Amino acid sequence: DEITLHPRDNAMLVATHGRALWILDHLEPIQEYTAAKVAADAKLYTIPAALQWKSKMSLNYEFWGHQYFLGENPSYDALINYQVNKPLGDAKLRISDASGRMVRELTAAARQLQPGIQTMCWDMRLEPLSGDSAAGGGRAGAAGGGGGRGRGGAPAVPGVPMQPTAAGYLPVNPCTGEAPGAGSGPFGGNAMAANLAPHVVPGTYTVALVSGGKTLDSKSIKVIMDPDIPTFTDAAHRRWNEVILDLQDAQRSGNAMQKKLSALNTEMTGAASKLKTAANVPDAVKNQFADVSRQFDSVRVKFGVGAPAAPGRGGGGGGRGGADPSNALARTGAIKSAIMGVWETPSAGALKQASEAKAALAKAIADVNALMPKVAAVAEALKKYDITLAVPANK
Repeated sequence: DEITLHPRDNAMLVATHGRALWILDHLEPIQEYTAAKVAADAKLYTIPAALQWKSKMSLNYEFWGHQYFLGENPSYDALINYQVNKPLGDAKLRISDASGRMVRELTAAARQLQPGIQTMCWDMRLEPLSGDSAAGGGRAGAAGGGGGRGRGGAPAVPGVPMQPTAAGYLPVNPCTGEAPGAGSGPFGGNAMAANLAPHVVPGTYTVALVSGGKTLDSKSIKVIMDPDIPTFTDAAHRRWNEVILDLQDAQRSGNAMQKKLSALNTEMTGAASKLKTAANVPDAVKNQFADVSRQFDSVRVKFGVGAPAAPGRGGGGGGRGGADPSNALARTGAIKSAIMGVWETPSAGALKQASEAKAALAKAIADVNALMPKVAAVAEALKKYDITLAVPANK
């Protein structure tokens, strides 16, 4: 019966006669489609302001009554639309701050290189740690920011009707091309969350659409903090980011060491297996290897790396076990995730945990560096008996 355009959000509101009220967000591609179609290969549409919103909810979750209606909230991400006129071999979105420093690079999936109106999503975070990059349209795990639950995350209460499932009520996620599932939303339990970086500080950023190493177009995007969090000022946000990035720097060093130890673990396990049946290796060399193995066992657990089995002397338990208090790398990631999970100035207790985790991880790295010459020495001794133990470079 009625159509109107919302002046603030540039959204189209369509009202039926008592059936429903429909909202079409992000009209920019429709408004700018004709001009975008005559562009060369691809063109960015105007990017609306992106809101970093905190969805922590203090209302009672248990009592919805028997008629529970669920409306779809806007995406937790900044949606970036662009027009593709000719198939692209590759496409990236490079996001830079006001100083020109690139804060994030997103890589388009194959489906986002085809002709038509395409969407990539930026979770408004800085670049994640290596190995957790945002391929496939910019998503790199849970969006985060603030406590609370994601969609469909309410607790089960005996005798109380459950919240409708996402699959039955929520549309396809424009960021993934799939319907949201259990644990989706900003705080869904994602295994990659520990490698995520914090959100950028509110401000104006530049998005460049790059293909084949050439910038095809660029647009600005304004990131706005949730106005309902007046205590989380820009200064508080910057301090929050500093704490998280400090922990992330420690994680980066720990991840590099974990990769090195994982490779060494394979080598140690292989050498231990050969030593079991090697009759020509003197006891002195076997004891030397066993001593190094014990020391390796004592440091590998601090990075969640499985232990090799020393010949005739048992071995360490395998597995990563993030809950293991001896895992210094996991502790660092856990406290970073905890601080990053709430848009508030970190408490004194959280800062103390962060400091202790960083110190434990730094000591663990130092212990590994001190062990490496001993590993190299035993590798040299084993070489004489045709047992290879490749030692990762100690950089």
